[in-house]
Amino acid sequence: MSWFVETGCVLDAADLPVLLDAQSVPKWVGVAGPMIDARDALMLEETEGFSGWVIKRQKEFSSGRLYARRAMARLGVAVQAVRREENRAPVWPPGVIGSVTHCDDVAAVLMCKRGGVRAVGVDIECRGRIQAELYRGLFTPAEQEMVRSGLSATLLFTAKEAIYKALHPEAGVFIDFPEMELAMRKGRLAASYRGDHKVVHVLMPDLCIEACLLREHAAAVTWLA
Repeated sequence: MSWFVETGCVLDAADLPVLLDAQSVPKWVGVAGPMIDARDALMLEETEGFSGWVIKRQKEFSSGRLYARRAMARLGVAVQAVRREENRAPVWPPGVIGSVTHCDDVAAVLMCKRGGVRAVGVDIECRGRIQAELYRGLFTPAEQEMVRSGLSATLLFTAKEAIYKALHPEAGVFIDFPEMELAMRKGRLAASYRGDHKVVHVLMPDLCIEACLLREHAAAVTWLA
């Protein structure tokens, strides 16, 4: 399976990172599209508290839910509402795992049928949004040195966001940005956990990362094999 890009989206499906190893990831799909006003497409179960949000947040949320349903249809899953946990995490349909992301101009959903992988994460960010004054709170000293040497700060941030999205459903603990250190190994990003949560240390050997820098965005997908 692969990415499907909706009309009007600035991304090219061929450029987006994918889940590798078809044997361990039997069926997955990604749907990306432009940030639109899809409020009329929301299902009743998805609208709790919705009216009190600012318009920008409503568009982000409704775009993500719309693309989630299109991903369900492509996976052959009955189209249904994607509710929210108290911590705002999506509640995916039975038999499905997924992740949703949005930036200024793009929303996207990655979805996979259960079996073979335990969790997935996706993040897409606009390049240039991570300014130098944020580095200390986001990156370890070694990562900051990589950025000074030319590695994209947006790419590092995007990969960390996607890692958190994959780990949190399984670990159930908060992971601070500097607790997860990324390094380049043989031309690819690899992660090591520097925190104290034992459950995260147990999960780390199964964490897989694919990330890429596009013309105007950075994108990353992660999964627990």
